[in-house]
Parts: sequence; C-alpha cells; structure tokens
Amino acid sequence: MNASNTIDFRTLNPRAQDLIRQRAFRQRHGDNSRLTAEEEVIIQEGLGRSEAILPETVIREAKEASVSIAKNYKLLKETLERYEDAIRKRWVKKKRDVRKEILLDAWGKYRPMAVCHRPDLQAFRRASGGRGARGSVTDSVDVYMWPHVNLEDLMDTTTILKFLNSRGRHAPALFAKMDLESMQLGRQTEALKLQHLPEFHWIDLESEDPQIYGRVKKLSKCTDKVENAVESLWVLKAQRRILKFLVKVCRGILHDKDIDGSALMEAPIQPEPPALTATVGEFSTALDLNREIPYLVPRKLDLSRLRSLIKSRLAEWEDYACAMREDPGFFAEVASDWSEHASERVLGLGNRKHPDLANPARITNFWDRTLSSAINEPYENLSVWTIINTQLDELLKLHNDFVESQTEEVDDDHPYLEHVGRIRFLLEVRLLDKLQRELRFIFPSSPPIRHMYQSTSMLELRSDMPKDDALIWLVDQLRPNESMCPAEIIVAELNRLIGMDKNQKDRITPMVARFVADLGLGYELRSQLFMLCPSMFDGYNLYENRRIMDWAKEKLLPLYDLKMIMGHNHAGDKFLKLGEAGNPSKLYYPVDKRPTKDNVESMQNAERNLCHVWLRFDAHMATHLKPATNAYFLGLFPKKEVQRTPDWVEPHGPAPKNKVNEVTQQMQQASFADENTGPGGSRFIAPEPKTKIKTRGQGIQPDSALAAEAQDAQNQKSRFTVKKKPKQVFSTLFYQPTHTQQPGEVPWTDFVQALAAIGFLPEKLYGSVWRFAVSRTFAEKVGVESAINFHEPHPQVKLPFRIARRYGRRLNKTYGLDGSSFVLES
Repeated sequence: MNASNTIDFRTLNPRAQDLIRQRAFRQRHGDNSRLTAEEEVIIQEGLGRSEAILPETVIREAKEASVSIAKNYKLLKETLERYEDAIRKRWVKKKRDVRKEILLDAWGKYRPMAVCHRPDLQAFRRASGGRGARGSVTDSVDVYMWPHVNLEDLMDTTTILKFLNSRGRHAPALFAKMDLESMQLGRQTEALKLQHLPEFHWIDLESEDPQIYGRVKKLSKCTDKVENAVESLWVLKAQRRILKFLVKVCRGILHDKDIDGSALMEAPIQPEPPALTATVGEFSTALDLNREIPYLVPRKLDLSRLRSLIKSRLAEWEDYACAMREDPGFFAEVASDWSEHASERVLGLGNRKHPDLANPARITNFWDRTLSSAINEPYENLSVWTIINTQLDELLKLHNDFVESQTEEVDDDHPYLEHVGRIRFLLEVRLLDKLQRELRFIFPSSPPIRHMYQSTSMLELRSDMPKDDALIWLVDQLRPNESMCPAEIIVAELNRLIGMDKNQKDRITPMVARFVADLGLGYELRSQLFMLCPSMFDGYNLYENRRIMDWAKEKLLPLYDLKMIMGHNHAGDKFLKLGEAGNPSKLYYPVDKRPTKDNVESMQNAERNLCHVWLRFDAHMATHLKPATNAYFLGLFPKKEVQRTPDWVEPHGPAPKNKVNEVTQQMQQASFADENTGPGGSRFIAPEPKTKIKTRGQGIQPDSALAAEAQDAQNQKSRFTVKKKPKQVFSTLFYQPTHTQQPGEVPWTDFVQALAAIGFLPEKLYGSVWRFAVSRTFAEKVGVESAINFHEPHPQVKLPFRIARRYGRRLNKTYGLDGSSFVLES
C-alpha cells in the first residue's frame, strides 16, 4: 500500500474531523455507544473508504494466514528447540551493520522496515502537520500494523532474541490481543482501513490448536462473542508476517544450517536457555521494561507491584505534605517552583509582562495565587491517593474469590468490579486528566521553554518558533479530548524522549519531570488494572454506572469544598491571601551552610514565619469548612514529631537554657491533628519525651539490664556493614551538625549504589522518579517491607546537601535508619 493510504487529517472536511475525534474520545473513555449510520457514512466518505468487505474475502484471507502461521510457528519452534543457544551466541558477536543486513533481508526490501522507534507515531505526526520527524520511515500502513518492527529497537543486543523466544516458544493465540493493541494508533486515527461485514462472523483467536486457530465461523445473530472480524483478520495478517520474518532471521543467523530440511529434525533437542534479563544497564528501568513489552510474552498481573506502586506514591505525598509544614526550605522551594511555572511568566503580545508582575503594587496578587496552588497540591494528591489505596486494599481482599467465580456469570454490580471501576474513575477522571491539563500550562511556562510561547487568551507557540520540535509536539498532543492519538502512547513516548535524548535534559525542569513521572505512573497503574479486569475497560462506560458516580461524588466532595475556599477562581471573598506571609523571601533557611549564630537565627526566624502561614491556613479551614470536612483533611496528615532548630550554643561557652519561642512552642504542641481536635485547634502535638536507658554504671537494675541488652541486640541486628563510599553517602544523609564543617553534594549514582549496597532494589520509573523496593534480607533486618520513592536531581547530577538531608530524614522515618546503622567494612 502506498503513501496515499496515510491520511492527512487536514484534508478532511471539518465535520468528518469532528466525528472522528468524537469516536476516538468515546473509545478512550470506554463509551461503547456508536455514531449514527449517517455520521459513519460522513466519515467513510471523507476517508474514501465506503466500500464493504465480502465474507468470502475474509474466509479466504483468514485461511491463507492461519495456514502460514501454523507452518512458520512449527518451524520456528523446532528451530529454537535445537539452536536457540547457538542463535544467541552468534547474534551477540555480530557487528551492527551485519545485524542490520540480516533484519532488512528477513523483513523484505519490497516493503522496507521502518528505521525509528514508534514509526506509527512519527507517521501520525507528519499527517497531523508536525514536520521533521526523527529518522526516516516508510509512509505505508505497515508502520501502523507493525510499529514494533523497526531497526532502532531490533538492532539492540537482546531485543530480537527475546522476540524469537516469546513467539517461538508460545502459541500465537497468546499474542492476539497484544498484537491488536499494538495497532491502536492506526485503528483510532483510521490509518488502518476498517471495513464492515454485511453478516455476522467470528474468527477464533483463542485456540492453541493450529487446526482451529484462525477459523472463521458464520453466526446467525449478533452475540457477545461477535467481534469485528476485520480486526481479527488484521491480527492474522500481522502474525503471519511476524512469524515469517522471525524464521528468516533464524536462517540469516544460522546460515550454515539447513533448518528447512530433514536435517533439522535429526539435530538433538536442547534444554531451553535461561531467560534473558528484561533490563538494560545496572538497574532496571520502567522505560526499558515498557520498550520490551511487544517482544515478550504478555505479562501477567503483578499484584505485589501494583500494591507497592500505589503505597510508595502515597507515602511520598505524605512525606511531601509533612515537609511543607515542617521545613521552611522545602516550602520555599515548592513556592518558587510554582512561581517559575506560572502562566503569568509568559510574555504577552508585544513582549508585555503580565500586569501583576509589571506593577509592584500588584505583585502580592501573584503570590496569593501561587501559594494557593502550592498548598492545594498536596491536599489534592493526598486525598486521591489515599482513596485509591483504600480501594485497592478492598479489591485485593476480594481478588481470590472473584477469580474462582469466573466460571459463573458475574453481575456488573459485583463489589469486585465496582472497586475496579472506582479506581479507574479516580485515575482517568481525577488524576490523569488533571495532570494533562496542568502540564499544558506548566510546561510552556517553565524557564527553559517560556521564550517559545506567548500569552494571548491561552498559551500559544510563537509564530517564529520552529514547528518540528518533538518535545513541543508531544506535550501539545496531551490536550484533553482533542488529540486522536491515545494519551498513553504520547506519555510513554514523552518519558522515553526525556529519558534517552540528552538534548532534552536541560529543557526539562524538576517540576515538569515530576508531572511527566506521575502521568507515566498513572498510565502504568491503568494498564495493570486492565489486566486485572478487562471487562471494566473495554467498551465499558463508567458514566452509566450510577453507583460509581454517586460514590465518586461523595468521596470527592471535600476537594470541591476546599476549592471553593482556596481556589482563586472560585473562592471569591473567602479566598485566603497568603502571598505576603508565605513569600520565599521570608523563608531563608540556610541549613546547608556552616552553623553560626546568624544562620541559626535565620533558620529559627524562617520556622516562625512558616508556622504563621500554617496557623492562618488552619484557622481559615476551621472557619469555612464543615467540621466533618475539616476533620477529613486533618486525618490525611500522619502524626509526626516536628523538628525545630535549637538555640545557638557558643562552641566554647556554657550552653544556655533551652528556650523555645512562643510561636515555635505552638508548632510543637499542636498536631497534624487527632480526631478530637476542635474546629479551631492546630495540627501538631508535642512528642512524648524519650528516656534513654543507661547501659553502664552502678545504678542499672536487672530489668533495665535485660531491656538494654535486648536493645543492644536489636541495634546490632539492624546494622549494615558497608564500604567506604556508601559510608560517606550515609554520613551525609544522616549528618550531625558541627561548628567547623558542612558536607557537600552527593552524586546521584553514589546515592543509588549506597542504597543498593544495604538491600534496596532500585528501579527507574518515569520522569525523575526512582522506586526503591526492599530485599527480603533488608526487610527482615528493619521490619519494614514497603518501597520508597526518591527523585533524581534534574538537570544536575548531584544531590544538594539540603535534599540529601531531607532524604535521610525520610529513610529514618520509614525504616528507622540513622548514622549509627552503618559500620565501615574492615
């Protein structure tokens, strides 16, 4: 098929474009309602595809494809059973130009192989008006049917070997759904021709029997088993060419072996080689795992990973929220980030500044809005992630019973399905949609990018800017309900581009990286839920489920109430103006400086100012929210001891009495409130005094001695013997201030390797996020099994001391680690 089969959507009439967008939007949101017959005709006429396919054509092509699939699958399977180890050894030794020649010859020169990763996305970008796609790809519909067959991915050392193993060791039926999903972009944008049968037909893509797989059956009426036979025919065509290609790859590698004759069967069957690692590099990365999915056996649901991803993200937001209240430096950083990513920073027509930034008398208005956004974010995320976590816990309690009941018909209102639907709603409607909308403002306003945009009624790319920028185009495609490209494809490519293209690193700020990371995580969770229960995604319309909608309305009502007293566009006279009190200029917190009297006083002053901000906020909440709603938000915050800077002690003089100023005392005595706190109460509670057990001297009692011995044994058990470099990292993380020195920065690679050395299992997720699961040995030592997330510094490669210190406090809070937990290896 030639280039004329690739649709240029700009050439369609506006009505056809609008209808295609409507249909794509319904598919993304599980709405199985169809367009009217008249509307379908408009689309088909606009695309020039009004013809129908004959049943005889489907039957003939399905039979030809199934026969070819059975033949090549059998040959590939028998070849791998005898020569897979030899194929691996030979492929690894070959140079890149030889690998390229083998792949191109195997795919065929008549319809050449695509060059770049995701050639379907590059073709869609050109058809949508974006120019300058990286690499050159063919314009035929091949790129939409086989997007994972491309040189960039397959020339890797292990990718083709995994592809051979999965397709040659497992029946084609196992890959049918995955192969259809890989065509998602072509199907949704109409780049793949979707013809309709005048009669009801069904193609068997479930049987592992080669005599049955691909068989066409005519049905007398439409039933639940009927699927679009044309889409099933696409799967057969895709698998036919893939298996034929893989057999030819084997021939190219085993050029001195006769794998088509009787000699193959005479060769002895060998044990299957060990599984190839599914990661690239020293530590696993989500980008590598996702890139390899099309070449592996469809993954099974990993409930432990699903649970860990959600719990570690919730724990991260809890730490984030606590740090906002406790650490003036962190609060100032967050406020500054929101300030630097505000749309007001983008110049208007004629390079005019926003009035609130141009007029000194109005600058406080800008900071009022900025502080509102900075404070609302942890409340929003704590609330949503807490609900998701609770729903997942309920879901897992029902999981085993539900799986065992799959032989019976399950009603749509089954509690298990309802919990899946609830989590799906929170992910799609509250989390992902909100992140995509916010990123469309935060990214153009970010310091490295804002010069490319101008502010009119919205943020628009300047006319003198190049239109072939891949990063700009990808973010632009995240417009809610407008782009025909599935958002999960765009987010995956966005994460890949940021992670692999060094030229993009300086263009991505830490805040943008965090939003991109949350999008990547959200879509991975959605994918995991899809595997858990496909029926709640494929064609299921959540908005028609009244029970889920009523539940969501009730659960999200507190966030609506919060918006109505804190959102600057909604609160009116109730809007709380914190811009003057919470301005970062009043929160100078030199924790990374050498301790001096002036620095200590600056830190104490910042702590008092931060306390004042939160006392005003708490009072505002108590005044304008219903008591039950206020109690709900108070309950989201974990109770923890608030650390405050002690008074300055002269290095050689006597220590003054421990005096705590009045405001700091308020901070220490209040609470991240318990349920009995009244409407006017604050959020902190004083920690209980700690009694240190004496282990030496005359006064020790027998019971105390036993307790001390037990404590000593526990301390010994939880100590880690580490080498010099990890010991230096932990000394910085758990640094004890002195008057003479202050530690420097920590290289990120040293930080990761130090945690790995004591039993953490690092995994690079999305954006800047790394997830550190714990090994069984580490969990037994510290008594904690939960994972923890940390953000890689961006674009720099070292952790500043203030962030390293913050990470150390999180490790202490979660696992009880401190400076005494590590012993230098002798």
